[in-house]
Amino acid sequence: MAQTNGQSLPTIPWRSVGAKVEGLMTAREALEKGGLNWNVEKVPAFARFEGKMVPIPNKYSLVRTTDGYPLGVVGRDYQPVQNVDALNFMDSLTRTNEAVYESAGQFNGGRIVWMTARIPTNGSELDPVEKYLLLVTSHDGSYPIIAAAIALRIWCANQIQAAIRKAKNRFRIRHTTNVEQKIEEARITLAKSLQYFHAVDDVYDKMKGVKFTEGQLITLVENVFSAGDEKKSDRQITRLENITEKVVELSKIGKGTHLPGVKGTAWGAFNAVTEYLDHYTTIKGGKGISAEEKQLNSVWFGTVADKTQRAFDETLKIAKLAA
Repeated sequence: MAQTNGQSLPTIPWRSVGAKVEGLMTAREALEKGGLNWNVEKVPAFARFEGKMVPIPNKYSLVRTTDGYPLGVVGRDYQPVQNVDALNFMDSLTRTNEAVYESAGQFNGGRIVWMTARIPTNGSELDPVEKYLLLVTSHDGSYPIIAAAIALRIWCANQIQAAIRKAKNRFRIRHTTNVEQKIEEARITLAKSLQYFHAVDDVYDKMKGVKFTEGQLITLVENVFSAGDEKKSDRQITRLENITEKVVELSKIGKGTHLPGVKGTAWGAFNAVTEYLDHYTTIKGGKGISAEEKQLNSVWFGTVADKTQRAFDETLKIAKLAA
């Protein structure tokens, strides 16, 4: 753990899942260090029937060429994009230190491949929120090539990214082999992400100035964790009580609550919920996937991401703030 003012800080969550690639200037170098610089190939798909392999019309498998591992089933018109071709659009920014590749990894055996790039800041804030771009491609049709702006509160390693009306935080990237177009795409992505970060920083500052009572926090927890549950079972009631107790505790003694503008504010309430979501949600591994990998996948793309967005929206609603 890193230390700030003598206090230990949690490890950035994706560093325990992916490979650390800081200092590398190109996506190819980062993918090689992460063991991800492999290719995929589209081959005809077959089904076994009565001991025979029968071709499936207009269906193809995407396989990893290093070991033949199947990653997904696609249609006839699908054109595979190699990892390096999908993710190297940021190279023009890493060479000028406007962004810094930090980690590279995969989910679900390589069906989703990702990299993170940090956007350097001056680091002078008392309660710093680091800015990152999450770069993603997939080989199972789940995602196009995307870049997502990720805000990470350093004090508790909470991933507090949330969409707001003023600016998007997720951008689809065009696939092109033209160098000039790649540079333009990187510039557009950086500009859009900075627009998002500036807009969301303004909202965070407003949240720090709004008082938030324990009663409002309890309402927030119920709205986030039991939305749509009109009639709760005894088990659901007990679970909600346990979550509420923990979130209230985190709002008082959680990471970063000693900082100004945190305890007893909308900002502190939101971070108490996200700290619980990111660090106390129980997700088990299985089928060759670690619990850490499943947790990070959920934080970025799944249930935890949805609840983080709900927590953000509900906090602003209760605090009567607009995003």
